[in-house]
Amino acid sequence: MKAFLSRNRLRCLLLLPLAVLCGCGGGGGGSESGASCSPAPSIDSNPPTSVLVGDQYRYRVQITSACIPFVTCGIDLIQGPPGAGIDGVRGSIYWTPSPDDLNTSKHFVIATAPDLCGNRAFQAFDVGVVSPPPPPRPGASVVVTPSDGAVNVPVNTVFTARFSEDVFAPDVNATAFSVTLLETGAPVSGSITYSDHVAVFTPAAPLSRDTLYQVSISSSINTPDGRPMASSYMGIVFTGVPRLNPEVVSKSPADATACTPIDGLISATFNANVMVAGGAVLRDSAQNQILLSNYFDFLSPHRTLVWGHNVRLAYGSTYTVTIPRDSIAYTSGPKMLADYSWTFSTVPAGAGIGTWNRLPDAGAPPPLMDHKSFWTGSQMIVWGTKLDGQASGARYDAAANAWQPIATTAAASPRERYAGVWTGQELFVWGGYAPRANDVYRNDGALYDPRTDAWRAVSTTGAPTRPGSVMALWTGSEVIIYGSSSTSSAGTQNGRYNPATNTWRSISTAGAPSALFGQSAIWTGDKMLVWGGAACGQASCYSNEGAAYDPITDTWTPISNAGAPAARRSHVAVWTGTKMVIWGGDSASAPENTGGIYDPRTNSWQPTSVACGVPSERTGALGAWTGNEMLIWSGYNTGATRSGARYDPAKDSWQPISSANAPTIDDYESMVWTGTELLLWREGYWGTQMGFRYVP
Repeated sequence: MKAFLSRNRLRCLLLLPLAVLCGCGGGGGGSESGASCSPAPSIDSNPPTSVLVGDQYRYRVQITSACIPFVTCGIDLIQGPPGAGIDGVRGSIYWTPSPDDLNTSKHFVIATAPDLCGNRAFQAFDVGVVSPPPPPRPGASVVVTPSDGAVNVPVNTVFTARFSEDVFAPDVNATAFSVTLLETGAPVSGSITYSDHVAVFTPAAPLSRDTLYQVSISSSINTPDGRPMASSYMGIVFTGVPRLNPEVVSKSPADATACTPIDGLISATFNANVMVAGGAVLRDSAQNQILLSNYFDFLSPHRTLVWGHNVRLAYGSTYTVTIPRDSIAYTSGPKMLADYSWTFSTVPAGAGIGTWNRLPDAGAPPPLMDHKSFWTGSQMIVWGTKLDGQASGARYDAAANAWQPIATTAAASPRERYAGVWTGQELFVWGGYAPRANDVYRNDGALYDPRTDAWRAVSTTGAPTRPGSVMALWTGSEVIIYGSSSTSSAGTQNGRYNPATNTWRSISTAGAPSALFGQSAIWTGDKMLVWGGAACGQASCYSNEGAAYDPITDTWTPISNAGAPAARRSHVAVWTGTKMVIWGGDSASAPENTGGIYDPRTNSWQPTSVACGVPSERTGALGAWTGNEMLIWSGYNTGATRSGARYDPAKDSWQPISSANAPTIDDYESMVWTGTELLLWREGYWGTQMGFRYVP
């Protein structure tokens, strides 16, 4: 044990003038003048009486003083274990016991606290030091056959997991013991048995030849007394003879391509899954290197590798891609025999068509965090949330080339990512999230009439109540709300709203597609077509399925996925009057520049062209239908794309949109087609809002 004195003298001196307020000239508890002015202070807190060896002991002393309430001259530690000290700022006693302190059963502590009048409070207590509990005994370990890295595995093999001790049989199920295709993550169907420490997975059908499979065993498998496995298991096996060396079998852009988009992606596909130890190198004709970013995980094997460049390439220029030999290897070890290179050229300068012009700034909306735009037939309405969290917007009159304000009295409350649609007379605003608060869902809305510049509330009786990312479509008499849910809580995220009666009614879910994030929904004139989306970020969660909803019969009809585009989310979808065009989006591994045309009359698909003029791969692009062409603008791959194109489905051909005087940077964009031109509003967090009009 150790006796010492450690007082916060500075604090006492700073507060000494307050002693006059006590009316004291000294006092009991050890005062020097002999006149007591108030009762002694008291220590009201209870100290911890034990601490684990190696952990820090900390006791914050709480003191009450009648002289000057809650004011003392610090804490004195009269006695305590070696190494104990005082934290004068926090009024705490601290100590970290060592293993040697285990030899003493109790450590005696005496603390005292004076007030400004010289009175003292005392507290004495014991602190015991205890050993930490022993680490939990690990559960079973496992040995799997075929082992990790095995090659030439027979296609009729069974997978055996031998545990070091007995495990709880119900834990050995398809979730805990699985075999999947390594390239796609698709599960292999089969049966599982367990007996006498051994689990056996028997595939329902022979495995495919020359294919990599992943065998996974989860640590969720417990022993009968509840001890989980010390670690999970993951192994990769190959049902073929390893190829001698990796080879590139296809690439994009193709060799000697002469019309590559300046912000397009680069990819290479190999003859088998490979591991990557480095990256591709991109150089211009002057041998200047352009930095590339990866669209893949270095720790996992891949069949196709995708890169994006962090700067836009130059128009009409030639570039060379090189994949160094030492950067690519099979999972079994062999590398490429030599470096692999190919060249491509970008689209010529001035190839784009159409003209861009700025909209006036006077009267335009203020900087907004999130917004949407709507065309009324004569005006573009922009509505969103300002940087200060208040709702705001403005109306652009295309004929007058001027902005008008929007009333905020009784307006829809501030929100981000809301659903909105023009009903022919009013703007409908619904749902979304409170500004900068993704967990605060708005299950309310409002209608705005630009003729009277007035808002009215949307009824919430029978309305959707579950948070989610929803879309709004106008049928001619009702607003359809449809989309994904961000929670498993009770309620619905879909419904139909009649603005004439201010009432809601439900939507049947029988036969409906799964509500996914990033799916598209369009109105054909009599049906809603819902397609694509994803439930998570894994490739297996992405969908290329959909369904058609008939609001008259409240029924769903599946959309064929034969010949449909690859599964994706955040794509563009437009209605041509007879067909739905899907383009772009994110397919889990990388953004896409492919698409498809769906004909509901024949329930069939045909692909969109990827020939010269197709825009670069992108997700989250803006799309509009002009009456004979689909316009694509902006979006993201390695960054914001500042380009676009026009697609003619009748000719299955693309033409680039001019980039002269076009928008250059953005945080958020929206656009509407007026019948003769495209109106685009762009805004961001830093007050960079501005508008543009594009005339084809």
